[in-house]
Amino acid sequence: MFMKSLVLAVACVATYHAGAQAQTFDASFAFAQGGNWLRETDTWKGGGDQGFITLDAARHRWTEVVVDSGRGTTVLRGTDTGASKLDLRSVYPDSRLHTVIAKVDATHFSVAATQAGAFGNVSSNDLCVKQP
Repeated sequence: MFMKSLVLAVACVATYHAGAQAQTFDASFAFAQGGNWLRETDTWKGGGDQGFITLDAARHRWTEVVVDSGRGTTVLRGTDTGASKLDLRSVYPDSRLHTVIAKVDATHFSVAATQAGAFGNVSSNDLCVKQP
């Protein structure tokens, strides 16, 4: 299962860009809710967020719910293609966020996100490595 390939000890080099501003953050992954959800925890200076990802196998649909330290909530959905990547688009509170989680090889995966905003585009690019 794709989610299992994301778990174990993971270290991510992550960058966030909003116009000319850039920031790094730490990301970690672990199973939650009896192993039915994958929890991604992101932390950065002054904040953080948690995302919960699951597959509804009967409907062939991925769902991610993200809650942030500013009390915001985002819901993303994507169709299960059985491939080595998740392609998710936000459905709440709007449809401006696009996230792709992709298996690069046996020990690396990437997370790329873009969001169109009123003041320009915001992007985040993570390269994660499984630790021994």
